[in-house]
Amino acid sequence: MKKRTTLTLIALLIAISYAQAASVTLTGQFYETTSPWTELNINNVNGTNIITSVSVSGNLTFVEAAQYAGWTTNLDANNINWDGGSIEPNINSAIFAFRPKLPKVQSNSTLELTVYLDSEQKKVNLTILNDDSGPQISNASPSKYLPANATEVRVSAIIEDPQTGVSNASYSWGDCSTELSKTTLSANSSTYSSSVNFTGTDEGMIACYSISATNTAGETTILNGTIAFDGTAPLVELHSPTNYAYEETSFSFNAKDNIATKLECELILGGISIANLSVDNGTNTTYTANLSGYKQGNESWRVECKDGVGLLGSAEQNIIVDTQGPSIEGNVPSVIVRGKSAKISLSIADLSGIKNASATFAGNPLNLEVEGDEYNATLYSNSTGKYNLTITATDTAGQVTTKNFEILAVPDHRLSIRLSPKSAQSESTITAQGTLSPDGNATNSTVLVKTPSETINASLENNSYSITFKAPKTSGTYTISAEYIENGITYSTNTTLTIVSTTSSVDEGFSTYSSGTGARSSARSTKSAQIKTEPKEEPKPEPVKKKEEPKSEPDEAYSPIEPQEPRKALTPKATGAFTLKKAANWTAVLLAFALLTGLGIYGYKKRRPKEDWERYFDDL
Repeated sequence: MKKRTTLTLIALLIAISYAQAASVTLTGQFYETTSPWTELNINNVNGTNIITSVSVSGNLTFVEAAQYAGWTTNLDANNINWDGGSIEPNINSAIFAFRPKLPKVQSNSTLELTVYLDSEQKKVNLTILNDDSGPQISNASPSKYLPANATEVRVSAIIEDPQTGVSNASYSWGDCSTELSKTTLSANSSTYSSSVNFTGTDEGMIACYSISATNTAGETTILNGTIAFDGTAPLVELHSPTNYAYEETSFSFNAKDNIATKLECELILGGISIANLSVDNGTNTTYTANLSGYKQGNESWRVECKDGVGLLGSAEQNIIVDTQGPSIEGNVPSVIVRGKSAKISLSIADLSGIKNASATFAGNPLNLEVEGDEYNATLYSNSTGKYNLTITATDTAGQVTTKNFEILAVPDHRLSIRLSPKSAQSESTITAQGTLSPDGNATNSTVLVKTPSETINASLENNSYSITFKAPKTSGTYTISAEYIENGITYSTNTTLTIVSTTSSVDEGFSTYSSGTGARSSARSTKSAQIKTEPKEEPKPEPVKKKEEPKSEPDEAYSPIEPQEPRKALTPKATGAFTLKKAANWTAVLLAFALLTGLGIYGYKKRRPKEDWERYFDDL
């Protein structure tokens, strides 16, 4: 019984000892021939000892080991040691990383590694996967076409091997019936490329190429292909549009090539790309574009097509881009007078031409007279109120423009003004009066009279008004106006007022002035004087000789004339027509009258023109 108890205690102590020992695991599984980072994970929770040394070894080559603070790392081809640190019993994960060079395997395998924690030995297995497939090759370029006799051609491909990685890649090319030339492809990430010459390849010839790639596991992939050589660019034919392009326009073209089955084409309008199209060789292609954002005017559209080798063919067509309806501009009054005709003149134009134009006024058709781009019409209304004038124009593309004008028909009120006097001296009192001839009812009871110095409200009484104002100080001609305002519409009229001063510049000799005609004569002088209206001495008529009668007898038959008393002066009496009671020489009277009339006519012709009256006295 005692012996059994002892054995039980020993077994229990051994179990406890193993239960408290540190554990080790190895993370991950990796493809053959690779050098991946792998990790030892040490769990020392509840361990009985502090671990100060870790080592790993196996039947493989170690490439690299991680460095840790507090630990000294020693690496050789078959063994790694980390010494001098400590893994306390409360540590459940202590990581020690390293990179082994994995061997090539024929199938998925495991490789045993030996791990020492201080003097305690542990065994862990490393899983190695077999890579039985070669690299993946894609995006080979060029793959179909090249220009004839192409030199310095960049050949490339995407080559990837996610399992073991690409070890090397090459490109071979040449005549398919002979041994191919070969060059090594250089890697830039996953792109492998080089530069080769295809000299001696004429149009229509075929060359063979081969891309070979091998991974680190020794697996190889080969991609073969052929290249056709082309020296002829595609031929592009444009079908429509040929004259105009509108807001919605369909562009139609055809592209042909001697070898390529697909062509890459670009549609361009005015230097702006509209669309990129992949089209079949020799087929008609139509593309509809919205051109509302393009400017109007002269432009060109073109199509550029590339074949498989990049040879470019193109064609271009000049057109006019017309994306908007007709323009409607013109002189349209906002107000017309009832019962009176009002002319309107419109300019209606479009880049592609006008198909038709029409107008309505107050809902009724309005006749338009056409002269080129000019459209004329007459507005007329028998009643007052607001009416719409609508102009509609359509261009040859069917694009429509409509423009509306609101027109107010107002009453035909008529306003007059007259001045009393019309010609006066400065600062004298002037009377302005007039009448309003209303068309229907007049709703305002005042007229504004505008003088050079003020605006006066004149009351309308029985459609008449009258005000007085003071004439300006300065001589000249002034405009006096009257305004009648009704519902925001102004009816106006005006007249002129002539102001003369009481002084003027005169000659030292004489100055004459006629207030009725405004005529004067003067010799210029620098002296200024009052106008004097002294009576002039009338010119005396010359004695009139008595006309001799034809002689019927010899001279000696006449007897001398007897002396006579002097005649007394004529004494005219004013009646409806004057009479002379005593004898008078009528010939002398007539001559005097003719002389006075001539002087009057001469003075009238020499008067200053009306427009110079304003400064009439300034020159005196």
